[in-house]
Amino acid sequence: MAKILLGCVAGAMPSKAVKAVRAILDFIYLAQYSTHDEETLQYMEDALQSWRVNRSFFTDSLLPIQNHFNIPKFHSLIHYIQSIHYFGATDNYNSELFERLHIDFAKLGWRASNKRDEFPQMITWLSRHEKISAFNQYLNIPILESDSDQPLQSPTPLSKRIPYTIAKTPNYPNQSIHNIALSHSAPLFQKHLKEYLNAFLPRGVRTSSTRAELFPLPFSRVDVFHQFKFHPSSLQDDIADENDAVKAVPKSKALPNGRFDPVIVITGDSAESTGLAGTRIGRARVVFKLPTHLDVLGQVISAPTSWPREPLAYVEWYSRLSTSPDEATGMYSVKPLSSTQGNIVPLSNIRQSCMLIPRWTKDPAETKWSTHDVLGNAKSFLVNN
Repeated sequence: MAKILLGCVAGAMPSKAVKAVRAILDFIYLAQYSTHDEETLQYMEDALQSWRVNRSFFTDSLLPIQNHFNIPKFHSLIHYIQSIHYFGATDNYNSELFERLHIDFAKLGWRASNKRDEFPQMITWLSRHEKISAFNQYLNIPILESDSDQPLQSPTPLSKRIPYTIAKTPNYPNQSIHNIALSHSAPLFQKHLKEYLNAFLPRGVRTSSTRAELFPLPFSRVDVFHQFKFHPSSLQDDIADENDAVKAVPKSKALPNGRFDPVIVITGDSAESTGLAGTRIGRARVVFKLPTHLDVLGQVISAPTSWPREPLAYVEWYSRLSTSPDEATGMYSVKPLSSTQGNIVPLSNIRQSCMLIPRWTKDPAETKWSTHDVLGNAKSFLVNN
């Protein structure tokens, strides 16, 4: 829930209040890191200082929300950095550690017993698992030593670093391109598909984008998928990886407007695993695969070997990211384009999904927006990356 709190207050509260909320949220997230260095501790100190500067909004406004902040939870903030210096990261001394141990040492051991005279059995079970764990660590010593001797390699390209998974069987196989354009609200899908395939033609045969629109496609149907998932590696080594799903679901009775998730697409070599440099924001309209065989004059032939075999996505772009982030929230902003622009991109060029938060105004029409149509109605968005 904390991921969306800042976006909820942006535009609804004065800038000073938003800065205070941002500062306390930054501090909370930084305090949860499983490893720290002087740089991350300085980030915590900066967030705490920003909170001290801006929290006066809640006490000095015409309708003060709080008379003071001399309460234990807020007072404890000033001791976090010192405690991390003394005792290490906060996950070493919070209740979650003991909750986990209770599951490993008590619940699992009890389940392994015959529920009769269980304590000796639980102790035996735990002792055996500790020995197995110690032996596994012993076996891994040569692997760890060999890894430490290897020279550091340059990082792999980001597009190859984040794997994705997609269903083996398409949700809608052999769909006509005309129907896709209607059901996915993508009227320019065929135009951009022609431009994309034109780029794979030999130099002497390749034509301009304008002329490419005049030529018919050598096929009229493609396989369509409704979603795919990323499996990005965690920035913290001991935190389990999370799945990140992107959906491009056509219009239906249940979803009159369909569902077309915003995504962050890699467009330049400067792209990183977390920042927005070298990327652009768009909406995934269609996820599909090119056919492997073509029917040309009644004869079935193989598709050109130059065509990509991996799944593709048709993405409709938002405007370029703002040159600087919003002062209060620290978020960059994008706007819908007056005329639709899009591109066909490989799924490996899509780094992740992204949350767009409308820049709220005082227009009464905004109260009628829902999750199904807000992306099509709002005039400006904050990128909550």
